[in-house]
Amino acid sequence: MTWGTSQIELKKMRNKEIIEPLTFLKDQKKDKFQRNDLGSFWFQVEVEKDENIYKTPGIEQKNERGLSPSVFRLSVRLNDSYLGHLTSFFNVPGLFGSIPYQSYNYIGADCADVLMTAYNIWKNKNDKKDYNVQMLVNTFEKAASVVIKNGVPQKAIHWGKTIKPGYLIAVKYENKKRYQHIGALFKDRDNDGILSAEDLILHAGPWPLHLTRLKRGGFNGEVIILKTD
Repeated sequence: MTWGTSQIELKKMRNKEIIEPLTFLKDQKKDKFQRNDLGSFWFQVEVEKDENIYKTPGIEQKNERGLSPSVFRLSVRLNDSYLGHLTSFFNVPGLFGSIPYQSYNYIGADCADVLMTAYNIWKNKNDKKDYNVQMLVNTFEKAASVVIKNGVPQKAIHWGKTIKPGYLIAVKYENKKRYQHIGALFKDRDNDGILSAEDLILHAGPWPLHLTRLKRGGFNGEVIILKTD
Protein backbone atom coordinates (compact mmCIF):
# COMPACT_ATOMS: atom_id res chain seq x y z
CA MET A 1 0.00 0.00 0.00
CA THR A 2 1.28 3.50 -0.87
CA TRP A 3 0.56 6.80 0.86
CA GLY A 4 2.29 10.10 0.21
CA THR A 5 5.91 9.16 -0.42
CA SER A 6 5.97 5.94 1.63
CA GLN A 7 4.85 2.40 1.06
CA ILE A 8 4.07 -0.47 3.44
CA GLU A 9 3.64 -4.16 2.74
CA LEU A 10 0.43 -5.83 3.90
CA LYS A 11 2.26 -8.96 5.01
CA LYS A 12 -0.86 -10.80 6.09
CA MET A 13 -2.05 -10.59 2.49
CA ARG A 14 0.87 -12.66 1.15
CA ASN A 15 -0.09 -15.69 -0.94
CA LYS A 16 -3.80 -14.88 -0.76
CA GLU A 17 -6.02 -15.31 -3.81
CA ILE A 18 -8.64 -12.98 -2.31
CA ILE A 19 -7.58 -10.09 -0.12
CA GLU A 20 -9.46 -7.71 2.17
CA PRO A 21 -6.93 -4.92 2.64
CA LEU A 22 -9.21 -2.47 4.46
CA THR A 23 -9.89 -5.03 7.18
CA PHE A 24 -6.17 -5.35 7.74
CA LEU A 25 -5.55 -1.61 7.57
CA LYS A 26 -7.66 -1.08 10.68
CA ASP A 27 -4.95 -2.89 12.65
CA GLN A 28 -2.19 -0.57 11.42
CA LYS A 29 -0.74 2.16 13.59
CA LYS A 30 -2.17 5.59 12.84
CA ASP A 31 1.29 7.01 12.16
CA LYS A 32 1.31 4.98 8.94
CA PHE A 33 -1.50 7.07 7.47
CA GLN A 34 -4.08 9.59 8.58
CA ARG A 35 -7.34 7.58 8.63
CA ASN A 36 -7.89 3.83 8.41
CA ASP A 37 -11.68 3.88 8.12
CA LEU A 38 -12.46 6.63 5.61
CA GLY A 39 -10.63 8.30 2.75
CA SER A 40 -8.41 7.11 -0.06
CA PHE A 41 -5.99 4.20 -0.14
CA TRP A 42 -3.56 3.26 -2.92
CA PHE A 43 -2.48 -0.32 -3.64
CA GLN A 44 0.14 -2.11 -5.68
CA VAL A 45 -0.15 -5.83 -6.33
CA GLU A 46 2.94 -7.98 -6.83
CA VAL A 47 2.65 -11.48 -8.30
CA GLU A 48 5.42 -14.02 -8.77
CA LYS A 49 4.98 -16.60 -11.52
CA ASP A 50 7.54 -18.86 -13.18
CA GLU A 51 10.36 -16.99 -11.42
CA ASN A 52 9.09 -13.71 -12.88
CA ILE A 53 7.67 -10.85 -10.82
CA TYR A 54 4.79 -8.81 -12.16
CA LYS A 55 3.67 -5.56 -10.54
CA THR A 56 0.82 -3.15 -11.02
CA PRO A 57 1.75 0.57 -11.01
CA GLY A 58 3.06 1.76 -7.65
CA ILE A 59 4.96 4.47 -5.86
CA GLU A 60 7.68 4.47 -8.49
CA GLN A 61 5.10 5.91 -10.93
CA LYS A 62 5.28 9.51 -9.75
CA ASN A 63 6.53 12.84 -11.05
CA GLU A 64 6.58 16.50 -10.06
CA ARG A 65 2.76 16.54 -9.87
CA GLY A 66 2.61 13.59 -7.48
CA LEU A 67 1.59 9.95 -7.58
CA SER A 68 0.39 8.68 -10.97
CA PRO A 69 -3.39 8.21 -11.39
CA SER A 70 -2.54 4.77 -12.84
CA VAL A 71 -1.91 3.51 -9.29
CA PHE A 72 -5.01 1.65 -8.07
CA ARG A 73 -6.98 3.81 -5.63
CA LEU A 74 -9.84 2.78 -3.38
CA SER A 75 -11.83 5.67 -1.87
CA VAL A 76 -14.25 5.13 1.01
CA ARG A 77 -16.73 7.86 1.96
CA LEU A 78 -18.96 8.34 4.96
CA ASN A 79 -22.17 8.58 2.94
CA ASP A 80 -23.57 10.12 -0.27
CA SER A 81 -23.92 13.66 1.10
CA TYR A 82 -21.58 16.53 0.32
CA LEU A 83 -19.70 15.94 3.57
CA GLY A 84 -19.63 12.24 2.75
CA HIS A 85 -17.93 12.92 -0.57
CA LEU A 86 -15.51 15.22 1.21
CA THR A 87 -14.46 12.42 3.59
CA SER A 88 -13.19 10.44 0.58
CA PHE A 89 -10.28 12.93 0.58
CA PHE A 90 -8.90 11.81 3.92
CA ASN A 91 -5.28 10.62 3.42
CA VAL A 92 -4.84 12.75 0.27
CA PRO A 93 -1.66 14.83 0.83
CA GLY A 94 -2.11 18.52 1.60
CA LEU A 95 -0.66 20.57 -1.25
CA PHE A 96 -0.69 24.37 -1.20
CA GLY A 97 -1.51 25.80 -4.61
CA SER A 98 -2.77 22.50 -6.01
CA ILE A 99 -4.30 22.36 -9.47
CA PRO A 100 -7.50 20.56 -10.60
CA TYR A 101 -5.49 17.72 -12.15
CA GLN A 102 -4.10 16.94 -8.71
CA SER A 103 -7.31 17.30 -6.72
CA TYR A 104 -9.51 15.38 -9.16
CA ASN A 105 -6.97 12.54 -9.25
CA TYR A 106 -6.63 12.56 -5.45
CA ILE A 107 -2.92 13.37 -5.73
CA GLY A 108 -2.97 16.44 -3.50
CA ALA A 109 -5.29 19.30 -2.59
CA ASP A 110 -5.35 22.61 -0.74
CA CYS A 111 -8.19 24.08 1.33
CA ALA A 112 -10.20 25.44 -1.61
CA ASP A 113 -9.59 22.67 -4.14
CA VAL A 114 -10.60 19.83 -1.82
CA LEU A 115 -13.92 21.53 -1.07
CA MET A 116 -14.75 22.40 -4.67
CA THR A 117 -13.63 19.07 -6.10
CA ALA A 118 -15.77 17.13 -3.62
CA TYR A 119 -18.69 19.47 -4.35
CA ASN A 120 -18.46 18.98 -8.11
CA ILE A 121 -18.16 15.20 -7.75
CA TRP A 122 -21.22 15.25 -5.47
CA LYS A 123 -23.16 17.39 -7.95
CA ASN A 124 -21.80 15.44 -10.95
CA LYS A 125 -20.52 18.68 -12.48
CA ASN A 126 -17.64 18.86 -14.93
CA ASP A 127 -16.14 22.05 -13.54
CA LYS A 128 -12.35 21.95 -13.67
CA LYS A 129 -11.78 25.63 -12.88
CA ASP A 130 -8.88 26.27 -10.51
CA TYR A 131 -10.62 27.91 -7.53
CA ASN A 132 -9.03 29.87 -4.72
CA VAL A 133 -10.69 30.86 -1.43
CA GLN A 134 -11.92 34.25 -2.61
CA MET A 135 -13.48 32.67 -5.71
CA LEU A 136 -15.48 30.29 -3.52
CA VAL A 137 -16.68 33.21 -1.41
CA ASN A 138 -17.84 34.90 -4.62
CA THR A 139 -19.48 31.71 -5.94
CA PHE A 140 -21.71 30.50 -3.10
CA GLU A 141 -24.65 32.28 -1.47
CA LYS A 142 -23.98 33.83 1.93
CA ALA A 143 -25.72 32.25 4.93
CA ALA A 144 -24.19 34.30 7.76
CA SER A 145 -21.22 36.36 8.82
CA VAL A 146 -19.53 36.73 12.22
CA VAL A 147 -16.27 37.77 13.82
CA ILE A 148 -14.47 34.97 15.64
CA LYS A 149 -11.96 35.76 18.38
CA ASN A 150 -9.96 33.05 20.17
CA GLY A 151 -12.23 30.47 18.60
CA VAL A 152 -15.40 32.08 19.95
CA PRO A 153 -18.03 33.62 17.59
CA GLN A 154 -18.98 37.10 18.71
CA LYS A 155 -22.71 36.57 18.05
CA ALA A 156 -25.09 33.60 17.98
CA ILE A 157 -25.33 31.66 14.71
CA HIS A 158 -27.92 28.89 15.02
CA TRP A 159 -27.49 25.36 13.71
CA GLY A 160 -30.51 24.13 11.74
CA LYS A 161 -31.92 27.61 11.27
CA THR A 162 -29.07 29.58 9.72
CA ILE A 163 -26.27 27.06 9.20
CA LYS A 164 -26.04 23.35 8.46
CA PRO A 165 -23.34 20.67 8.34
CA GLY A 166 -21.66 20.97 4.95
CA TYR A 167 -21.89 24.74 4.71
CA LEU A 168 -18.55 26.40 4.00
CA ILE A 169 -16.75 28.66 6.47
CA ALA A 170 -14.19 31.15 5.14
CA VAL A 171 -12.01 33.53 7.13
CA LYS A 172 -10.40 36.87 6.40
CA TYR A 173 -7.58 37.31 8.87
CA GLU A 174 -6.88 40.59 10.65
CA ASN A 175 -5.54 43.36 8.41
CA LYS A 176 -6.09 41.27 5.26
CA LYS A 177 -8.17 42.34 2.25
CA ARG A 178 -9.12 38.88 0.96
CA TYR A 179 -10.31 35.62 2.44
CA GLN A 180 -7.35 33.29 2.98
CA HIS A 181 -8.70 30.01 4.38
CA ILE A 182 -11.84 27.92 4.03
CA GLY A 183 -13.33 24.73 5.43
CA ALA A 184 -16.68 22.99 5.89
CA LEU A 185 -18.89 22.97 8.97
CA PHE A 186 -19.02 19.36 10.16
CA LYS A 187 -20.87 19.01 13.46
CA ASP A 188 -22.45 20.83 16.39
CA ARG A 189 -20.19 18.86 18.70
CA ASP A 190 -21.49 20.21 22.01
CA ASN A 191 -25.14 20.12 20.87
CA ASP A 192 -25.83 23.63 22.12
CA GLY A 193 -27.55 24.64 18.88
CA ILE A 194 -25.20 27.53 18.10
CA LEU A 195 -21.84 27.79 16.39
CA SER A 196 -19.33 27.57 19.24
CA ALA A 197 -15.71 26.85 20.07
CA GLU A 198 -16.25 23.08 20.46
CA ASP A 199 -17.86 22.58 17.06
CA LEU A 200 -16.03 20.63 14.37
CA ILE A 201 -14.64 22.01 11.10
CA LEU A 202 -13.39 19.82 8.24
CA HIS A 203 -10.58 21.49 6.33
CA ALA A 204 -7.21 21.05 4.63
CA GLY A 205 -4.03 23.12 4.71
CA PRO A 206 -1.24 22.97 5.31
CA TRP A 207 -2.01 19.44 6.47
CA PRO A 208 -4.20 16.90 4.65
CA LEU A 209 -7.96 17.10 5.20
CA HIS A 210 -8.69 16.82 8.93
CA LEU A 211 -11.19 17.66 11.65
CA THR A 212 -10.47 20.37 14.18
CA ARG A 213 -12.48 22.23 16.79
CA LEU A 214 -13.28 25.84 16.07
CA LYS A 215 -11.39 26.86 19.20
CA ARG A 216 -8.11 25.75 17.68
CA GLY A 217 -7.95 29.24 16.14
CA GLY A 218 -7.65 28.54 12.43
CA PHE A 219 -10.74 30.67 11.76
CA ASN A 220 -10.04 33.67 13.97
CA GLY A 221 -11.03 36.78 12.05
CA GLU A 222 -13.86 38.01 9.86
CA VAL A 223 -15.83 34.90 8.92
CA ILE A 224 -18.45 34.28 6.25
CA ILE A 225 -20.53 31.10 6.06
CA LEU A 226 -21.68 29.92 2.62
CA LYS A 227 -24.58 27.72 1.58
CA THR A 228 -23.94 24.52 -0.37
CA ASP A 229 -27.49 23.16 -0.57
